Amino acid sequence: MGIKFLRILFCVATFLITFMTEAKIIETVTIENIIPLIDDDTWLLVDLDNTTFEGKQALGHTEWFYDKAHAKMRNGMTLEEATRECYPEWIEVQKICPVKPVEEAFIPALVLMKQRGIVIMGLTHRQPSLVDSTLRQVASLGLNFLDSAPVKTTFAVPSETPTMYIQGILFTGEFNKKGEIFVRFLSIINQQPKKIVFIDDKRSHVEEVEMALMGLGIEYIGVHYTAIEHVEKVYSPEIAEFQHKFLNKILSNDGALLLMQHGLE
Repeated sequence: MGIKFLRILFCVATFLITFMTEAKIIETVTIENIIPLIDDDTWLLVDLDNTTFEGKQALGHTEWFYDKAHAKMRNGMTLEEATRECYPEWIEVQKICPVKPVEEAFIPALVLMKQRGIVIMGLTHRQPSLVDSTLRQVASLGLNFLDSAPVKTTFAVPSETPTMYIQGILFTGEFNKKGEIFVRFLSIINQQPKKIVFIDDKRSHVEEVEMALMGLGIEYIGVHYTAIEHVEKVYSPEIAEFQHKFLNKILSNDGALLLMQHGLE
């Protein structure tokens, strides 16, 4: 076995050991298992839809949007085409769509960590066109990312499609990768945390951020947060369709069911 080969083997082993100590991904159904992972040097990044909150009713729930997009894809549209086609209606519905926490303990846990001085910010695939609705929804939960954000300014992160960082939430847009936009965000604000914990209901997003941070010397824990899979389902296609008839005065699921049962359409 040659010296050159041994050197290469040593370099590869060193890289793998370094990477394994810097990054890992876990899966959990509750915020209680995440709190012990967060120390004073941690930046906590949290996804919004189906992680921090979900729609209170079928119409406007994330699953409603996915259903509409998938229906268009079955008719031959690409994912990007279907998303663009559905987004205007998604924007209008979000203007009046109330939200609720996915897990009751989630918001109180964030508040307690904010009191500890932990840096906390939102990281969402929502487009900048949803800024106003999103800020209203977040505030309705008694939550405010601005006072725990790494920076207080408002700016766009250069990318192929629009982005926006405002009030402690980074809106990456539907077609950009969360990890890539976040790394550019760090470059703009000229900061590098020692450790990042990122919570998202989609494992693919957690892995994207992991890949983007690779080699930056940042300890990373990605949390695939599956609480949404274990709560009572809010979305029903039939209820959402009925609620759409009352779009200007959105109905709760219970209210819509009552009218449907009595044939009051």
